Amino acid sequence: MSAFEEFGLHPSIICAVEDLDWTLPTPVQAEAVPLILGGGDVCICAETGTGKTAAFGLASLQEIYEQRKYQECYTLTLLYSIGTNNTFM
Repeated sequence: MSAFEEFGLHPSIICAVEDLDWTLPTPVQAEAVPLILGGGDVCICAETGTGKTAAFGLASLQEIYEQRKYQECYTLTLLYSIGTNNTFM
């Protein structure tokens, strides 16, 4: 079991992560992904290259999968502030 599998991500997401040769989550990802998947509000402030966007993206993809599993119509609201590279959900 890979470290990313421990997040409970869908197998297709895990496959994509493995294709990128990501073996371990960054400290930011290790802390943020479980919080996001648990429904918590997360504000991440970290240096460039620490995995903020991937943490948000992986959790968002998992949320989309979960919502589609239970209903045909779903809404996912995302706000992405490009100028400051901050992501909010």
